[in-house]
Order: sequence, then C-alpha cells, then structure tokens
Amino acid sequence: EIRLNPVASESEHERSIWEKDLLGVELTQSAFTREMYAQPEGVIVFAANLTPERAGEKVSALGQVAAVRELSTRKGDRFIAVNLALLDSQIELVVWPNVLEHTDGLWTAGRYVTVIGQVRERDGRVSVSVDEAREYALPGTEIQPPGPRPAGAHAARAPGTRDPRPLD
Repeated sequence: EIRLNPVASESEHERSIWEKDLLGVELTQSAFTREMYAQPEGVIVFAANLTPERAGEKVSALGQVAAVRELSTRKGDRFIAVNLALLDSQIELVVWPNVLEHTDGLWTAGRYVTVIGQVRERDGRVSVSVDEAREYALPGTEIQPPGPRPAGAHAARAPGTRDPRPLD
C-alpha cells in the first residue's frame, strides 16, 4: 500500500500553467480563458484572426504577456517587442518609445493586458503597433498595486482596467 501525504490544492491558474508546460495545451479552462471566449467579436483573442489583409486596421486584443524583448531604434531610443499569448497562439506587439514611456511597468511575463493598435505587415510577418495598453483584471478582482521593481524587470505602474472592448 502506498500512502501519499496530503498537499495543498493547486490553484486553477497553477493547474493551467502546469498543463501548458507539460502538455503544450490547457485542458482545464482558467477563468481568464473563459473570459477571453466571452469577448465581443471585435476583440482579437485568436492569433488566426490577425492576418496580413488587416494591415492598417485599428484592432483591440486581449491576452497574456508571454515574453518581452528590449530593442533600440536607429536613434538609440528603447522600445520593446512583446509576445502576447492568445487562445490559439501568440502575436507580436511592438511598443514604441512614445507608448512605452506611459506603459513601461505593464510588460511583465504572465500579466494579462488589453491593447489597441494598428496592424502592421512587413515581409509576411504581422504585428500590432501598440497605441494604448492597460492591465486587465477579471470581473470581481482588483489589480494589485506594483511591488518593488527588480533590476532589469518591468513592474506594473499603469492604472488597471478590465474593459478591452474596441474604441469607437
């Protein structure tokens, strides 16, 4: 007979992360995944909906920051490229210096964000040039205030909102 010691139950979020890490897919829908499926048609939650034909369009997207790369313009100004995880894959966001100065603390892996920006297509690659970005909180939850900023890390300081719906 094998006896296992009882352990604390994992959270829904932890279970989702384990599933994605170990299996490559999320089997148990998290509250955020359910929220993404509930978004109106105009909000991009599937990477497949971001096509080269949409170049020049203003779009709204909701997803989770997967990775951030710091880059420099030709003038030496800092900007970032962000991989935003959606329901089916990831899309690339480009956050230029003028937007980054207002949203610098927002771009931390694991953070849920809503963005509005222009679809760009270059050499067959589609990305979104971000005009606006905010942290997204599930209904009934509050965005936690930022903690101390670790050296070289992005910490939250942008005010939160949970409404990713497109601007009219």
